[in-house]
Amino acid sequence: MEEFRAYLTQVRETLRFTDVLDIIVVATLGYLVIRWARQARSRFVIVGLILMGVVYLVARLLALQLTLYVFQTVVTVAAVALVVIFQDDIRRGFERLATRARGESAVGLEAHALDALVTTIVSFASRKVGALVVLSGTEPLTRHLHGGEPLEGELSAPLLDSIFDASSDGHDGAVVVRGSTVVSFGVHLPLSDAVAGGGHLGTRHTAALGLAERCDAMVIVVSEERGTISIARDGKLEVVSPGDLHGRIREHLEAHEKTAVPSFLGSLLTRDPWGKALALGFAIGTWMLLFGSAGTPVTRIVPAAVVVSEIKEGWDVKDVKPGEVQVKLSGTERLIRTLEPGEVQVTTRLDDLQAGPQRIRINLDDITVPPGIRVLDVEPSSLTVSAHPAAVVEASVELRPIGRVPSGQRLVTEPAAVRLVVPAHLAKAYAKIHTARFTVDSIDTSTGRKVALSLPEGVHPAEEQPSSVTVRLVPIDGP
Repeated sequence: MEEFRAYLTQVRETLRFTDVLDIIVVATLGYLVIRWARQARSRFVIVGLILMGVVYLVARLLALQLTLYVFQTVVTVAAVALVVIFQDDIRRGFERLATRARGESAVGLEAHALDALVTTIVSFASRKVGALVVLSGTEPLTRHLHGGEPLEGELSAPLLDSIFDASSDGHDGAVVVRGSTVVSFGVHLPLSDAVAGGGHLGTRHTAALGLAERCDAMVIVVSEERGTISIARDGKLEVVSPGDLHGRIREHLEAHEKTAVPSFLGSLLTRDPWGKALALGFAIGTWMLLFGSAGTPVTRIVPAAVVVSEIKEGWDVKDVKPGEVQVKLSGTERLIRTLEPGEVQVTTRLDDLQAGPQRIRINLDDITVPPGIRVLDVEPSSLTVSAHPAAVVEASVELRPIGRVPSGQRLVTEPAAVRLVVPAHLAKAYAKIHTARFTVDSIDTSTGRKVALSLPEGVHPAEEQPSSVTVRLVPIDGP
């Protein structure tokens, strides 16, 4: 129990906002997969994927290198194969997401039109007149429908009677209803793949189930052989009594009349709580298994840049070597793996210097690391620097041109003087500093030219001072 408490304490101390966001994203994706698996026709493939995921996690924990290599090699091929196998289901999932994001809702069916529809369907059943009526939801239907004739007529009993009359050319097809309008008739629906060759079902029932598998529409079927009424919805087909028909249609309409976005946000905690709990538990468990495990800390060697600070006043330091060291760290694999460049840094204080070359020891306390990571060692354990007393002087810049300056013009520099860090005993010798050699002809009359300063060894510009100046040609009587 004490070990478990220590484990939870470590997880809590190292848990970051990005980790929480990571878990939420994975839980959301997991819940979408659960929803999809419930509706997908090839559930055995989903089960296979879950088993493969378990094998991968075990291989990761036990460091089974060959197994991990095989997974990494075939993952691209497997992803392409899954897209091909489930392309219809994936497409439908994106369509559902888009309709929810846009907040779309179905067009309501007016009371008189609903009564006319129910009365006509019940009449068809009593007379054994075959019929197929599609009530649209929020998802698009166009890509699932074939053939048919546009109608855009008001839903009524006489209209349905004329369409499904045996002498009508479109009586074998489906009627598509959106709101209180018959959009089209004589439409052919996709057949269900779950019923091979139609099975014991007739063509109408197989078509109704096929459309219900592909979108959120409700399809009402009247059997001309048995005089029964069936409803296909959410990939399921069931027989309903005439007395239940009105309530089932109303249930479908109410489910889609609500605005998609508020209902989606409102159902995050109330709708399908077990599915959401399973997805969240999977995300938390996987994260803790892979990244939150305390266990035996891993060790890694990472590069770290060297930064000098608190240089002794009045001293100049150069030739700091090496500029980068190797630091041995200990911590959880997650923390070390997510280290960003620059997070590990060596800051060495140079407040106790002597003249000339010298060694400065690197203390482990000088190494900055994120919380939860411990510094074990550093290689090399010391730096070599060269130091000497220094002074800051202001030196005027003198030009060293090659060639003749055009008549009526002169050369100027910007800036005319620079501050330099020089050895203290040579401070008086640097009242001026020369530029490098340059040709007058190379100076652009509009923008001038950058020319480097000729700095002797041991001399460099002071902080925020340039190492070059801009040379310009200006009229003699100019500024």
